[in-house]
Amino acid sequence: MTDYLIILLLIIEVIVLSRIDYLLYKTYITPFIALSVPYTIVVTLAFFVAPHIDFVTLYTPSVLIWIVGLFVFWLAGLIMFVLFWKKIINIKNPFQEIFFEYKWKKFILIISWVAIIAMVVGAFKAANNYEGIMNIGSDDFTTYYGSGMSGHFLVLSIMLLIYLIGVGQKKNIFYLLTILILFTLIFLYQVKGIVFLTLVSAFIYRYLRGKLKITLLKIIISIIGIGFLFFCAYYPSLGLKDKDFLSKPSTYVFFQKHISKYFFAGVLGFSEYTKHNNPITKNETTLLQPAKNIYFFLINNDYENIINKKKFYIDKEKKEITNVNTFIGTTYILGGPFWGAVYIYIISSLLYFTLCFVYLTKNVWILVIYSFFTGGICFGWFDMYPYNSLMIVEIPLYALILFNFSYYTYPSKMIKQEAL
Repeated sequence: MTDYLIILLLIIEVIVLSRIDYLLYKTYITPFIALSVPYTIVVTLAFFVAPHIDFVTLYTPSVLIWIVGLFVFWLAGLIMFVLFWKKIINIKNPFQEIFFEYKWKKFILIISWVAIIAMVVGAFKAANNYEGIMNIGSDDFTTYYGSGMSGHFLVLSIMLLIYLIGVGQKKNIFYLLTILILFTLIFLYQVKGIVFLTLVSAFIYRYLRGKLKITLLKIIISIIGIGFLFFCAYYPSLGLKDKDFLSKPSTYVFFQKHISKYFFAGVLGFSEYTKHNNPITKNETTLLQPAKNIYFFLINNDYENIINKKKFYIDKEKKEITNVNTFIGTTYILGGPFWGAVYIYIISSLLYFTLCFVYLTKNVWILVIYSFFTGGICFGWFDMYPYNSLMIVEIPLYALILFNFSYYTYPSKMIKQEAL
């Protein structure tokens, strides 16, 4: 009974605080809603469904940590609203007018093709160094392709795709071709998180701008699309080496199990971590790794991501292991109750400040940053990604450069003419 009450408490908290967030910020895509709703859906499925498909039972005290963490996250948003309420309280349609959306189109297309050329060169070099196309999807290919110049253009391409898909021009064949090639080159990196992060961030942009309406049909298509992306991700490394890959029943059992593992890995990983009384490391400085990576970049050292070395089985047969622990879970493990809460508060404040800054500037590049931040926090049910990597600094930096050039390039008297 206690387990059910904990899940019910989570659902009530999310519904109540999400409603308050909507009333304050006049949008359903606030940082709190983006973090809490996906987590609540995944953890509820993990509680009711996972044990019936051979995964371990959810340890609900881990959900209690999330309940506290979510309140801290929401509280930061409330305080940020109090700080800005005089300037944003009367804004009725905050995303109706966004400046400079189309003025940047030609420049972004040019930069996109520069990025395409750089990534194609990087992909060919990676393939030549590691046994050609048959090795696409391997760790060696991914490491080489995602490093150096091609790696930085790969990160830049995430921002470019958020803009290109977000703004969207369905009738422009060259525009659509650019999107397709950029997406394919990002997909070659074979890191599913980056692929999903890019798409979710771009769709958030479109939704905020009123260019995307959520329907049951689109949800079904999205679920099918997720399955197809998983298939495409593993086919180069598995299917090309096995001619009977598609005809084997075990292939589809593998995909069902692997997709389920992907969705349950974070919540069940943190569940197992807390269930077995693993120590809270309280390595607070690790939470600041993205900032430290800037220094490592300047002195030409290798980056360090926040990776939990402890792995746990999350299925009853002890075949599926994971080392991810959700956003709040990893924060709690590394920082403990106090510093974990401080970190959650800081990240939430950053996201809500960006949202308020969108309201105040109505600039396309600030909206791109907010879409990226919010897209990342949507995957809080999985882990801290991308908040544990240099990407969380690099993409906003690119966008802020373009934000400053917006006002340098186009006089302030032209701003009203750029609003849509």
